[in-house]
Amino acid sequence: MHVAARLREHFASPQYRNGYFLMMNSVVGAATGVAFWLLAARSVEPAALGAAAAAVSAFTLAALLGKLGLDAALVRRVPALGPRGRRAILLLALAVGGGLAAAVALAFALALPSLDPQLAGVVGRDGLAIALFALFAVAIGTGWVFDAYFVAERRAGRSFARNLVFNAVRLLLPIPLLAILPGGLAIAAAWGLGAAVSAVAAALIARGAFAARGARADEDLAAARPGAVLPDAAANYAVNVGEFLPSLALPLIVTAVAGAEANAAFYVAWTLAGLGFLASKAFANSAFAELVATPADGAGVIHRSVRQHATVLVPFALGGILLGPEALALFGPGYGEGSRPLLALLLVSLAFVAVNNLAITVLREENAKPRLVAFPAALMTLVLAFSLVSIPAWGVLGVGVAWLAANAVAAVPAWSIVARRAHRRWTLAALAVGGRPHQE
Repeated sequence: MHVAARLREHFASPQYRNGYFLMMNSVVGAATGVAFWLLAARSVEPAALGAAAAAVSAFTLAALLGKLGLDAALVRRVPALGPRGRRAILLLALAVGGGLAAAVALAFALALPSLDPQLAGVVGRDGLAIALFALFAVAIGTGWVFDAYFVAERRAGRSFARNLVFNAVRLLLPIPLLAILPGGLAIAAAWGLGAAVSAVAAALIARGAFAARGARADEDLAAARPGAVLPDAAANYAVNVGEFLPSLALPLIVTAVAGAEANAAFYVAWTLAGLGFLASKAFANSAFAELVATPADGAGVIHRSVRQHATVLVPFALGGILLGPEALALFGPGYGEGSRPLLALLLVSLAFVAVNNLAITVLREENAKPRLVAFPAALMTLVLAFSLVSIPAWGVLGVGVAWLAANAVAAVPAWSIVARRAHRRWTLAALAVGGRPHQE
């Protein structure tokens, strides 16, 4: 009975419900991503696969640079706003994020072919191909804005539905597109079109926000104006760039330094390890939403998030190290041996990645702007600096070395940030046996 009561309490918690929806969102997305790249690897040559992966990373990076941290601003502000204010801030985020993503994507589309000849066949040089590249970036950014809005409403199930559409469409499109388009272009277009269809689905799910009715609330509308929202989003922008730039820039760096075929070997391992990275990010995002909604329960929120991380990520990493070679072999004979050591390094790094994600969540909730900018910026700098040294020396294995080393260094101050917010003395031994940490 005690166990049953604990389970009922566990799943009755809004944090746990949102957290598991977001984890399912990330894990299903990562799992279908594995299936997508597995299908792609079985359908095109490694060089075409590497070029497609670089293109997908590029228009995703354009979406990241374009959204200006407005997604985190939504999570912070939406809970305190009425219907009219929520509508206003959502429209602001969509308009600003979409316009900037399109501008950045156009610049990327013009520059990418210079990294590797294979990219010229994926990004293209004609106006239609460049316009599609920009559209894909806008679609990805739009989906992220809607996801943040749904999380802020504590309705992460809607985000899960939006991403189900994306995952289904991107899996269905590669084979039909390969019949009419070159390999790398078909793979990248399938991903981008899936994002576009899911953005339309998100708008339909959120149509109530666009048709918001109710008495005018001047304080709500004032809180949703650009002058109020954009400064708050600026610090979040630096955080988002610092968090995601390394993972999105690495495929481009590998392509530029070692070529598109080497990027294929890297990206396959990264995709498998990404199941864990995305699950950790989902738990951290859920903790952020819960900290904003219930700041007095900060210690409990952090403790529950650490337990979520440990419960899911430790078995995942151990299983991945044991079964990773078999999983890699599914992609083809060119991926198994070459990507195996890299996958192991990435899985080991999960312990440090989880700590860093939680530290960023704490700093974001505290709105500690100087450290909020400095921490992810330092992590980003470490990853990119280590990569530029290790990739020429060890090839794709050097990416894993750089990623693990950078996250391990950053986790030292990150652990103290997490422990301070929880008002606890955290010990790894206590967490390993499921015990509660000691109160300070």
